[in-house]
Formats: sequence, structure tokens, C-alpha cells
Amino acid sequence: MESSILTLLIFLPVAGAVIMLPFAKLYGKENAHWYKWIAAIATGIQLLLSGVLYYNFDPALSVTESPFTVQLDWIKHFNIQYYLGVDGLSMPMVLLTALLSFICILASWKIEKQALGYFSLFLLLDGGMMGVFLSLDFF
Repeated sequence: MESSILTLLIFLPVAGAVIMLPFAKLYGKENAHWYKWIAAIATGIQLLLSGVLYYNFDPALSVTESPFTVQLDWIKHFNIQYYLGVDGLSMPMVLLTALLSFICILASWKIEKQALGYFSLFLLLDGGMMGVFLSLDFF
């Protein structure tokens, strides 16, 4: 369970952006109410997960000893791996990113024009920022 938190922190906002697409078909692109709530729920859950991660994080452990590490082979032919983890430097950045993302969604609550584009792209940006702070190795 511990290592799946890292993957959820990255892909939860991305899933929120993808979930917005059926709502655009059902309720129209200008019905901003649904997009705001989807973004707020996605970033709120992300903030809670990062709080759990911060609470259970032990800075005395190395990255390889930490339960919050994911290392999977992705493309074996090129020796590319999916390698996530947190260390003493990235942990506060993960928490800060989750907190600021949630605050930014709440601060942009009055946006009505192009809400689908704004909130979906913001969630994709949020997933990318989390990926930067959680990745341990670039290939």
C-alpha cells in the first residue's frame, strides 16, 4: 500500500482531468460547476495522501530502505525503469505542491469561461509537478 501512494499522487489528478471529458459531453463545456468540484476533489484527495506520506515518512531511512519506493521495469530493451520514491529533499516539495494545488483550485473558483480547459489543464500540470518531485531516476 505504501508504494501505491506515490503512483496515486501522480495519476490521481491526471485521472481527474480524464474524468472531466464525459462531463463535457453530458453537461456541456460551459457548465463549470462540475469541473470545479472534480478538480477540488482530486486535489483534496492528493493533499490527504501527501499528508499521510509526510506523516509516515522516516528521514533516517535511505531511499532504498524506504517503504515509499516503486521500481519497475518499463522498457527492458532500453533499460528504462519506472522509479519513484521520496527523500528528505523531495518530501517537503511533494507536500507543498499538493497544498498549493488545492489552494489554487479554491482560489480559481470564480472562473466560469473555459472552465473545462482551465481545470483539466491545471490537473495535468499538477500531475506533472508531482512526477518531477517523485521521480528518482530519469531512465
